[in-house]
Amino acid sequence: MRSVIAQLPMWRQGNPETNMVRAVQLAGLLDASRNSATRYRAAVLDHPDLAARLCSAFGYTDARQWKGYVPPRLDDGSRYNSSPSRAVLVELVTEALKRNDDWTDDDAERLNPVPEAHIQAPWREQQNGGTA
Repeated sequence: MRSVIAQLPMWRQGNPETNMVRAVQLAGLLDASRNSATRYRAAVLDHPDLAARLCSAFGYTDARQWKGYVPPRLDDGSRYNSSPSRAVLVELVTEALKRNDDWTDDDAERLNPVPEAHIQAPWREQQNGGTA
């Protein structure tokens, strides 16, 4: 099976040395993402009420089914990710980290909510009691 990463244009260009630098950078990003997900998951699971909200929002039978992933704020670097799922996860993780007194500037940047005007209409209607 071929690596999905190896199929990206950035990996098909350049010399082996450049590709090695990119591989090291990517490994660092993956480690940081994995560490954040583990931390977010633990923070939410520490609070039974937040874990219950997670289960009801996503249909989990057990909150431990969630791996801690929170989608990025921007889809491709320029468009807001206005997914209702992301909005719920950002809210839950933010609340959990603040309760644990574990909120950092890095979290503020990663978990910055999407501006209200960019959130998909059905989610806004649900939050506003049926009015957009």
